[in-house]
Amino acid sequence: MKSILQDFYKDDLCLDELIVSKNPEYHTLNKKISDIMNLWKSKLSKDDFIELQSLLDLHSQIDLMYAEESFVYGFKLGTIMVIEEELARNVD
Repeated sequence: MKSILQDFYKDDLCLDELIVSKNPEYHTLNKKISDIMNLWKSKLSKDDFIELQSLLDLHSQIDLMYAEESFVYGFKLGTIMVIEEELARNVD
């Protein structure tokens, strides 16, 4: 069995594929988005719908960048908290 460190080293963690919101509204909102996209697909020309998809893809890229930065910030913050706690224990 590989360790998390081995997965991290080999860039095999794929966190974006493993993390799914546990918020009860997640699946409901996802279904709404799908339904609305199907509605727009039926209303727009093929080219217009492709443009809409391109816009939404750009928005998704921004969301992924924000999620990555949030993860890195949270990881650093958690690490600092652990170090701070350890230092406080060693002072006592």
